[in-house]
Amino acid sequence: MSPGSDDQRATLKAALMSYLRVAINYKNETRYVSKSLFFAARSFDLMGEDQAPNAQKLYLRVVRTYGDSQWAKESKSFIKR
Repeated sequence: MSPGSDDQRATLKAALMSYLRVAINYKNETRYVSKSLFFAARSFDLMGEDQAPNAQKLYLRVVRTYGDSQWAKESKSFIKR
């Protein structure tokens, strides 16, 4: 999905908010938080270049905080060096 239309951007923003809500409300459920932060980062990425720094911050957070998880491994492939 490209960030071209307002509808697409609104959908991505709604998804982003849902993923972040999981991370906040269920912070002790690491298996859910790592996944939700990864998908929040993907949402930022799909929103366009202006959101890339936010995506990178979340990918790094997943790797640093949940290093042994599947989502940390996935995040590593999206981190720009």
